[in-house]
Amino acid sequence: MPAGRIGTLLVATALLIGVPRPASAAPANKFALTADEVADLTLRADSGDAAAQNRLGAYYSEGPKATRDMAKAWDLARRAAEAGDAEGQRRLGRLYDFIDPAHGDSKEAARWYALAVAQGDAVAENNLGMLYLRGDGVARDRERGLALLKRATAQGYGLAHRNLAEIYEDGRHGVAASIPTAIAWLEKGAAAGDADCQTMLAVHFHRGTGVPPDHVRAFALFLKAARQGDSAAQFYVGRFYRDGLGTARDCARARRWFAQSAAQGDTAAMVNLGRVGSQSCPAADPEESLRWTRAAADAGELDAAWNLALYYSQGEILPQDLKEAARWYRFAAERGHAPSQSALGLACLNGHGVEVDHAEAVKWFRLAAAQDYSPGLGNLGLAYARGYGVPRDGREALRCFRLAAELGDEVAMYNVGIFYREEVAPPDPIESFYWLSLADRYGFDAAGAKADETRRQLTPAQIADVERRVAAWQPKKAGVR
Repeated sequence: MPAGRIGTLLVATALLIGVPRPASAAPANKFALTADEVADLTLRADSGDAAAQNRLGAYYSEGPKATRDMAKAWDLARRAAEAGDAEGQRRLGRLYDFIDPAHGDSKEAARWYALAVAQGDAVAENNLGMLYLRGDGVARDRERGLALLKRATAQGYGLAHRNLAEIYEDGRHGVAASIPTAIAWLEKGAAAGDADCQTMLAVHFHRGTGVPPDHVRAFALFLKAARQGDSAAQFYVGRFYRDGLGTARDCARARRWFAQSAAQGDTAAMVNLGRVGSQSCPAADPEESLRWTRAAADAGELDAAWNLALYYSQGEILPQDLKEAARWYRFAAERGHAPSQSALGLACLNGHGVEVDHAEAVKWFRLAAAQDYSPGLGNLGLAYARGYGVPRDGREALRCFRLAAELGDEVAMYNVGIFYREEVAPPDPIESFYWLSLADRYGFDAAGAKADETRRQLTPAQIADVERRVAAWQPKKAGVR
């Protein structure tokens, strides 16, 4: 088939990728101590002060990694627990339960939790309740487990609210799933001031899951949690200010909240701070934006690596460096990032920053296509159409182009239209006109003239039928074939 007849497939879109959901980043370690504090607590712990034993034990078991000493943590927790201190009993239970897996013992964890529960410790009530629900170290007892969690919520323990919400939302531990019940527990936790409950509830209002969508309510809840230092909530507050959801659009406030989240290590916030030239919120300081993009990419955030690769590839925000672009594409591609897989394939196809290797290009196109990434499907179709790295196969090329087109890819729509017009035998002007008209409708500039040329081959009735099909067309969702 004449290669020149195939519509030129464009490079994957250079628009920055949005981040649908942030990953919570850990705040500064709340168990950290200064050298003076360690010395003071050690003296008090040695004199039998249970509060000092617990605080120092937490430092050794859950403080900064460089200062952890599990032998000391066990000794301090056991001394407080055996003296009858409820927090010490609970801490010893946690060591057996999950803090030190190398010495884990669920039965011992349950025993020490039970002693703390007898003294009304809410955290122990929650933890023992979860053991009963799982049947871990104790006989499985759903009713007793739920009762313990509810006792913990009555004392305002936020994690118990969250555990109950997740149990009812997902139908865990034999409990019938009930989104309204889950939301009711989140409402109670949020009202009690728990930042995680506020954030989880806000997400429900934001997405309209189990409740009518309400961005104003979602924003208010996110803001409450953000002011308590919750990094995920800070991200969402930034996003709501950026997009004008539930509040007036305010780019300066958006950047401030993204910065607070990013300062806690939230890579999704870093990506948004690095969105140089974003239409929704133009960067106030391009150099600062680039710094955040690099920080997010170095932290393994794949969208940031992709954005950084684009900057190097385009040569507008950074001096063009195709080798560096290919390096960042590869970094993200090897970790499963479909846009980077497709872009790395194009680099291999064209020798941009890497050696020309058509077989390697096809490998990356296939990986992107397997995720229903439409440019990857389209690029794979181009490889089959032109014989890049695979034998020429017009039928397979058309199949790939159609799959991409059905996902809404206007370039693939154009290529399908060209195929039906020039590559199949006999030509199919009706299907060609249909796909070229769709490509034109979706903004592919070259499609309009081709559609007009093909229109001349059709009857008025055929044109009217195609126009009805075009008006009714909807893209398929990825993953649905």
